[in-house]
Amino acid sequence: METGRNTYNEAVATSSRQQILINIVRVHRNENPVFVDIPEIDASSQLQLSATSALTNIGGHPGTIGGTLEGAAGAVGAGVQYQEAPTIRYQPLQGRALFTQISAPITVDTLSALFGSDWGLGPMFAFAFDQWVPSYTDNAAALNMMIWLDSCGAVGLAATRSDFSAEKAAVQRVAANGASINIQTQPAEGEGNDSLDLYLNSKRTSCSPEDVTRIWGWLWKIYEGTQPDADGSLWNARKGVPLRIELRTAPIKNIRAGSLDITKISVGPILRTHSALGILKSLDEEPPLVEYVTPEEYETITQAPFNSQVYFRRCDSDFAYLMPLHLAKIKSHTDTVIRDIVPPAQQIYETREGQNCSYMASARVFSPLLERELNHLRRLILIVRSDSPPPSDAYVSWRDGDWYYIDGSDSISQKNFMLIYQYMSIQSTVSSSPSLTAVSVGPH
Repeated sequence: METGRNTYNEAVATSSRQQILINIVRVHRNENPVFVDIPEIDASSQLQLSATSALTNIGGHPGTIGGTLEGAAGAVGAGVQYQEAPTIRYQPLQGRALFTQISAPITVDTLSALFGSDWGLGPMFAFAFDQWVPSYTDNAAALNMMIWLDSCGAVGLAATRSDFSAEKAAVQRVAANGASINIQTQPAEGEGNDSLDLYLNSKRTSCSPEDVTRIWGWLWKIYEGTQPDADGSLWNARKGVPLRIELRTAPIKNIRAGSLDITKISVGPILRTHSALGILKSLDEEPPLVEYVTPEEYETITQAPFNSQVYFRRCDSDFAYLMPLHLAKIKSHTDTVIRDIVPPAQQIYETREGQNCSYMASARVFSPLLERELNHLRRLILIVRSDSPPPSDAYVSWRDGDWYYIDGSDSISQKNFMLIYQYMSIQSTVSSSPSLTAVSVGPH
């Protein structure tokens, strides 16, 4: 049993990684992804034991004519045979199960749980979110500031019900003996969580209070005019900077402009999450999260001093390679942000080559342009494409004309690939009426 179970476990793990890689490449080539689950493995085992014995030359005496030198002779034999015949059931995703995995958006509860499992904000947001700020142009700056604060341990993340959509307790006024009595009733049970709260936890930070205060202030400025106050209205900036930021997935209802400056407020959703298919498609959008490279380009990227293993050990919250500028300009010729970067862009690269971590392009001077350039130079996964077979220790590989693989020593790509696998697994469901294909692979 020990040998059989481990064998199946390894086979399922390997094929699951291959399925994710195949679908990443298919979407990259504008082909439809296909998901096939393995809901069941039935294995029948048979163990056969045999024993034999024989006695020859009965009646013979040693040295006699017609006998043998040893006289009567005996023989004993034994045999063991183990046979296992597995039947593997494949279930192509279809119907509601396919819709749930491919098209249903990732929930805020899932994201909160992943953050609680020590996944960093950087790759979590980059893969799962389409937008997390009121204005799309601020995505990069906000993300980099969140990564910086997360690396200091200064922020937390929790799934909540938005203050704007949470049910308020009903108050009924009743007159009794000339007196007024207020009766507060419990609101009806509302729907699930629809917001992520990013909250400041400065007491446990490893960074200086001055730096945390400055960067939190920059981050809050991006969300000004979108946040709730205690009375259910929009937060007034004259009250100062709040200690949490609500990333809601639903619009605000029952808010009137009144005296508010409608050019400085937003009542729409702030957070939009991807589905599983959305994650696969986002990998190739600008800025791309995955780069397809030749073996030679892979060496150029991973051997650059700003992508050294020393850097990633020191800055273990960093989650992406930085593309060398000359290579980025060649491979991202349609990316206007990269096209407009002026060589050698030393400020972005020198940060990583020094003693700092490039969670932000600059933690001293707020520059949205620099933060956007840093974001467009990041790559979370490097997929090597080659006409030659991959190394024997490749993390995952697949061949369809060319070979596609993730190198066995590429820990950054492996960790981010594993996060995509987690998202796909969390989104997957089993159809209530599955269409099963049984394949008997025979004894072995």
